[in-house]
Amino acid sequence: MNGVNRGIQLRRLIICVMTSAVLGAPGLAVAGKLGKAVGSVAGSAGGEAVGGVSGEVLRQTLAAKGISEDEFFAMAFERGIPRIKKDLPMMVDQDTQYYDVTGSGREWGYWYRYLRYSSLDFDPAEFKKEMSPEIIAQVCSKPQMIRPFMEMGGGYRYNFVGRDGKLITSILVRLQDCS
Repeated sequence: MNGVNRGIQLRRLIICVMTSAVLGAPGLAVAGKLGKAVGSVAGSAGGEAVGGVSGEVLRQTLAAKGISEDEFFAMAFERGIPRIKKDLPMMVDQDTQYYDVTGSGREWGYWYRYLRYSSLDFDPAEFKKEMSPEIIAQVCSKPQMIRPFMEMGGGYRYNFVGRDGKLITSILVRLQDCS
C-alpha cells in the first residue's frame, strides 16, 4: 500500500475505531449490573453509566462492600465482554472489522482486522505513530472511559491485525497518556 493510501486508510480507521470504542466502552457495557453491584455511587438500578464516577469514590464504595479492585475489574470483564461480543464482529468501514474484545488484569483489549490488507502491508512503527495521537485524544476526551477505569489503573489496548491474522501493532492508552 503506498504512503498516500495508507495515510487515508489510517485516518478513516481512526474515526471508525473511536466510534466502535464508544460502542464498546466498558462504562456503558456493564453499567446496569455494576451499578447494582456497587450501589448508587456507581450507578442506579436503572442503568446509569458507571463512567463519570471517580476512581476514589468507587474505591471507597467497593471497600465498604468488601469488593477488591481486582474483583471489580474481573466483574466488569465478566459482565461487559459478553454484552459487547454479542454485537461482534461489526464492520467499522469497508476494509476494517471490529471483531473481538478481551479483558485481562486491568486492561480492556479491542481487536480490529483489516480485511483487504496483510500485516506486511504496514510498517508497524509508522502505523503506531499515525494512530496513537488520535486514539489517545479520543479516549482521553471521554469521561466515561477515564472514570473510574483509568483512574483505578486500568487501560485500553487497541490491537490491529492484517487479513493474515498477524499483529500489525498494539496501542495502549493509560491515564498518564491523558495529561
